[in-house]
Amino acid sequence: MIDFPRRARLRGRQARGGAERGVLTAAAVLFLLGATATNGVHAEDWPVYRGDAQHSGVATEVVQPPLSLLWRFTGAPQPGNTSSATVVGETAYFTTRSLSDGTGNPGSGGVLYAVDVKTGALRWRTPQLLNNNIFSTTPLVEKERVYIGGSDSILYVYDAKDGREVVRFNAARSINSSPVMVNDVLYFGANDGSLRALDPQTGNPVWKQDFKAGDGINSSPIVAGSLIFFTTNNNGVVAVNAATGIGKWSTRLQYRFGPNAAIYADNTLYIPSGPRLHAIQQTSGNLRWARDFTGDLPFAPVAAEGIVYVVDRNKMMYAVRSNNGKDAWEKPVELPYVPAAAPTLSGDIIYIPTTQSVLLAVSRTDGKLLWQYRVDPSTGSANNAPPRSTVLGSPVSVANKALYLVSDDGSLSAFRPDAPDTSAPLTSGMYPPPGYAINGSPGLVIAANVTDPGSGIDPASVKMTLDSKEIEADYDTLSNLVFYKTRATGKVIDPPLANGRHNVALTAKDYKGNIQQQDWSFVVDNSLPQYRAGTGTATTPPPPQSRPGFTPNRAGGGQAGQGGQGGQGRGNGGGQGRGNRPRVPRTNRGGGAGL
Repeated sequence: MIDFPRRARLRGRQARGGAERGVLTAAAVLFLLGATATNGVHAEDWPVYRGDAQHSGVATEVVQPPLSLLWRFTGAPQPGNTSSATVVGETAYFTTRSLSDGTGNPGSGGVLYAVDVKTGALRWRTPQLLNNNIFSTTPLVEKERVYIGGSDSILYVYDAKDGREVVRFNAARSINSSPVMVNDVLYFGANDGSLRALDPQTGNPVWKQDFKAGDGINSSPIVAGSLIFFTTNNNGVVAVNAATGIGKWSTRLQYRFGPNAAIYADNTLYIPSGPRLHAIQQTSGNLRWARDFTGDLPFAPVAAEGIVYVVDRNKMMYAVRSNNGKDAWEKPVELPYVPAAAPTLSGDIIYIPTTQSVLLAVSRTDGKLLWQYRVDPSTGSANNAPPRSTVLGSPVSVANKALYLVSDDGSLSAFRPDAPDTSAPLTSGMYPPPGYAINGSPGLVIAANVTDPGSGIDPASVKMTLDSKEIEADYDTLSNLVFYKTRATGKVIDPPLANGRHNVALTAKDYKGNIQQQDWSFVVDNSLPQYRAGTGTATTPPPPQSRPGFTPNRAGGGQAGQGGQGGQGRGNGGGQGRGNRPRVPRTNRGGGAGL
């Protein structure tokens, strides 16, 4: 059924939702000054889920790290949002939740945003009046129209220029299948198990009848040659003739798999199911090969030039040969954080979103980590504090020589390798606080927060010295914390620091080469009470704690001896989650001598 809405419903309405906002970085301003304003030829677009009708996740453009943040646009948070951005011409489209108060509470409506790719400025948003419908698919942009499915069983069609609703196609159940258009035929599935093929101009069915899969369709259709492939909620994999809608073959896999788990490459359908990767022959549905891994494979792989790259829940990444499933790398690579979405390939770089706010860039040649960027969570309202972390739960999109990343905090972030970043990293929360008097007994913590919203902190660059001697401080990307603690237990216990003033120097560099050096000093007075867990003293605030799950690499090497003699060496942070930032109370300031 087709419902053509009255245009009058959208006239004269003002945009609502105080949570949404665009943040244009200084890099974006400089980038705009050098940009040529044109509506003509653009770089490669990303008009559909994972870039093409095969959902390959392979970009035609090479976007080489390190990257810098160009801008960030923020709506309201939507936990579990797996809808990624689509980019056509000078506009990026994405969806999240929104409320007038910006809280993004359950039951709040979904909003489709169109933003300028150069500035992140809002072009339009829809609907103007919010409801309980959640947009549950990645937008498809074709021929100046935007197609997107909703939880209210409607596939909406909007004018790509102004967001005006053009038409809507009704389904019997909610639509979690991102639409695809090939040869002027619109394909999409619904949770009633129906796969539809429509003329996008008239809404008339192309097939004599919809294909009935027997269970809900949980993937965007893959169109390759004369066949359409999709998966269902009951572990089914189905192939249908694209011209007639007649079933070609179907099979059921042993283990469950997530939505949008399949890709098509090398004349093969690749589907992870539980810990097993299946390579299925496209015309027969026969198994070419299967490969078991040590952990579950929750997301679709990415494949190119005869190699398939997969990630598992145990933070492992594998490269296997597409013809036989054998290892292509000498050994798998352990990622620093848990993957949260399917990887995207751009040139020789694989971009992997994670559950702990960090976007990774690794080499497809050997899995070496080349760049990492922590997405600092935004808040959906000025009245709310931002969460400690945000899940990067959708695949990266690549267009216009830029990366576009949707995060659960309701943000769309744009990164470019040529976006200028001339600002040094920021340091805060130094501990011991400058000028404080503190007991120097073993267990003394020296720490600070270091952040860089531009291109991100290079962990290998972080160094800390105590009284001109390098100490073995560790940097934890997830908590932005540089952390050092003298040993108070074990076989080797560090002696207390000597009474008197001690000087700390912290240096950090971002991936664009900007260097920050923070110097401060504190006073050791070993007659003061030693800090005990739970409280500070009149002169000593509580020290910061390293994040649970973060294990500093310092293990038995070097010591912070008398007079601040520090051990040498340093390590890099890792692990999962996010910990506490150093927070220094503004009261109970100590009687130290000051800077």
